[in-house]
Amino acid sequence: MRFAHVTYWVVDINSIRFPEGNLNYDLDWIKRAKRLILPSYQMWDFLKEHGLSDNKYDIIIHNLQDYLTNSVNTNIHEKNGPICFAGNLEKSQFLHQPIMADIPLSFFLYGAPVKLPSHHNYFYKGKFLPEDISSIEGGWGLIWDGDSCETCSGYLGQYLKYNASHKISLYIVSSMPVIIWSQSSVAHYILSHNLGIAVDSLLDIPKCIAEISEEEYACMVDCVNEEAKLMRAGYHIGSAIQGTKNA
Repeated sequence: MRFAHVTYWVVDINSIRFPEGNLNYDLDWIKRAKRLILPSYQMWDFLKEHGLSDNKYDIIIHNLQDYLTNSVNTNIHEKNGPICFAGNLEKSQFLHQPIMADIPLSFFLYGAPVKLPSHHNYFYKGKFLPEDISSIEGGWGLIWDGDSCETCSGYLGQYLKYNASHKISLYIVSSMPVIIWSQSSVAHYILSHNLGIAVDSLLDIPKCIAEISEEEYACMVDCVNEEAKLMRAGYHIGSAIQGTKNA
């Protein structure tokens, strides 16, 4: 009899993401695999804390997801340009915080239209097809979730400690450095590869940007564009499948 080894590519675990999720159900499925391709070391730590054994599984960490598109973004991206935020605007409750209006930066918001506060620094820019990134504007791409602008709170905010948001890849292939929560699972990767900045609070963004020189920002954009080439070529997927990103 022949036996097949099962590999799971774990993108999301909804029982971590949502309070009503069934963690035991998800774990039962995950335990059937021999090899696990995971977005972060933090997700692997979580799984080990809930019964998975170090010795039983081959673990591969992919850090970021690829973004396979032929679309090119030729917009000019500047250090003091707007903050781009794309995604589900309805669930992004931090956008409703009154203090967001006090941040001296413009926010370009992309997604399905929803009722948002009439903050003077909010600019709704409409929707776009995921495969067409040509129209996205901004000097930075923001990764944030939860109901607070002072930290990523709640289940959705805390989930950033484990997953690797595909939104990061969207911004990178659009030639924008990212702004990410300092406790995010991929913050170390972003900083070590000079792909953006990490902040504890959205209120820290103006100071962090002010401390970056134009030359440093230009270097960051160059690093982002090099990473974008890898994402467009399927580097992260390919190397994970080949087992060259072991934990």
